[in-house]
Amino acid sequence: RRDDQSLMTLGDTINDGSDETFELFFKLLSDTLAAFDSNGGPEPAIFIGATGGVRKIRDSDAGARKVDQFARFCRCEHPNVTFRVVEGLDEVRWEWTAAKALFHAAFEDAGHEGGVQLLAGGGSSVQVGIRGMSTAEGGVSPVSMPLSVGEVQDAFKADAAAAAGEWPSLERSRQRLERVADAS
Repeated sequence: RRDDQSLMTLGDTINDGSDETFELFFKLLSDTLAAFDSNGGPEPAIFIGATGGVRKIRDSDAGARKVDQFARFCRCEHPNVTFRVVEGLDEVRWEWTAAKALFHAAFEDAGHEGGVQLLAGGGSSVQVGIRGMSTAEGGVSPVSMPLSVGEVQDAFKADAAAAAGEWPSLERSRQRLERVADAS
C-alpha cells in the first residue's frame, strides 16, 4: 500500500513507466518482505510473475515497451529480482498444481471423487482447472480466460436473472464462458 493506503498494483507501476514509480513499488515490496525476514541473512532471490493485467498491457506496442522498461529496471537496479510475464496456461497450471499440493489429501480423505478442481481469478483473468489437466491424467486442457472475476460474476447474474433461476440459465452461462475460452 502507498502512504495514502491505496493499493499499488504491478500493472499500475508498469503503466506509469517512471523510475520513481518503479522504486516506490520496490520500496513497498521490500517493506512487505521485511515482515518475513527473521534471520537478517542475505537479500532473498525474488520472482515477480506478472499475470493477466500485465499481459493486457503487454499486448499493445506502447505497453510492450513499458513492460520491457520494467524488466530492464529490475535487471539493472535489483539483480536479485527475476521478472517474467506468466502466460495464461502457465498461470492456471501453477495455480492448479499448488491447489492440488495443498488440498488433495483433504479432498481424498473426505471421499470427494475427482480430487481438486480449480476456479481462480483476479482483476484481468480467470483460470479453470479440472481433474486430468496433465497429459499423464488424460489430457483435459486447463483454461485461462481474459475476463475479470467481476465480469464472470456479472455474466452469471445476468443469465440467472433472465431465466428467473431456471437451470437453463446455468447452461447459457456455461456456453457463454466456453465461447470466451474458445476465443482465447
